[in-house]
Amino acid sequence: MTQIVNTKKIYPLREKRRNNTRAVLVKTCNRLLNENGYRNLTMQNVADEAGIHVQTLYKHFPTKFSLASSASCEALRELMKNRKIDTFEIWKSYVLEKAEEISSFEQGEFFLETVDSLSQSEQLTQLQLAIGNEYIEILKFNIALDLSMDKEKDLMPKLIANLIYTTNTHNTEAWIRSGGRFNLVESSQKMLSQTFKLINLVQSSN
Repeated sequence: MTQIVNTKKIYPLREKRRNNTRAVLVKTCNRLLNENGYRNLTMQNVADEAGIHVQTLYKHFPTKFSLASSASCEALRELMKNRKIDTFEIWKSYVLEKAEEISSFEQGEFFLETVDSLSQSEQLTQLQLAIGNEYIEILKFNIALDLSMDKEKDLMPKLIANLIYTTNTHNTEAWIRSGGRFNLVESSQKMLSQTFKLINLVQSSN
């Protein structure tokens, strides 16, 4: 008799292994980005550090560009998965944690030096745009859930997502231009409060 294979058991295991491999690659990439920056990141180095064959890495991420942009947003994506609070509160804690991370004394100097060395890089500009688009998509999806709206048909989730992402980017860029001369965590806190007040005002008027 022909043995019948239970595909319901096999495919979930295969998907779990795939997801676990992806998680390891993303975590490794994030660490190497923080340690060495985008310019010094290589696919081979990520694969070696993760203990995974480089061809397996390419199956998950075809380019360094796609790997780095996905990895940069992975922490927020994971926070949103099993959330018990709304998107704004998660975004607030995420932004403040990142502000603390990049502006701490030594990390702040490294961050500013890295930005300065790559400021004329077209590749970095493209990467920043890709990361921004991915952040906005994550925010839009979750804001739509909070507001019980359709993320594709309703405009409000996308407008709010663009607003809260862009204001944070503007604040960080101002800190970079100042050479890190003001407290990024405090300015981020102020920026978040002003932005959320504006959003509440718009929502209450509709």
